[in-house]
Amino acid sequence: MSDDWNYIYYFNDTNDKTKQQKLGEKQLERQTQLITFTKLNEKELGIGYNFVGVFTFIGFLDKDYKTMIYQKTKNSYQLK
Repeated sequence: MSDDWNYIYYFNDTNDKTKQQKLGEKQLERQTQLITFTKLNEKELGIGYNFVGVFTFIGFLDKDYKTMIYQKTKNSYQLK
């Protein structure tokens, strides 16, 4: 996660380049969203699990397709 908590970097070295590229294409097509929480142990932010945000896949860090980048798109989420 970036220092400002606006990006998640997901590294995956188990898939080959073609498979990882296809996964990215599917996520862009489907506009997959990650509802993200983190476990904190800081009194000022609240001890326990805290909502971080909703993140959407925006691309890869490099042409090796190993690191996927997700950008925060929302600071809140409502269950329907």
